[in-house]
Amino acid sequence: LLFFLISLVFRVMLVVQCGSPDKSWRATYTPEKQSYLVGDQVNYRCEMEGYVLFGKKTRTCNVDGNWSDQVPLCRNGKT
Repeated sequence: LLFFLISLVFRVMLVVQCGSPDKSWRATYTPEKQSYLVGDQVNYRCEMEGYVLFGKKTRTCNVDGNWSDQVPLCRNGKT
């Protein structure tokens, strides 16, 4: 039974994909691909000097096809 459950979870992980993660104003993420599999991660960073990333910089493609956490935001670090 344990082998069956592990096998089933593995198959689901191979099939489920996430679309492209949401973009954030003045932020980019890498890697930029057409599709992402469960467990794939993207890392956000601010494009402009002096801006600070608020929120988690890493998001993960979850087994439900959605991205973890909220899209981080870039804000001017001088305010």
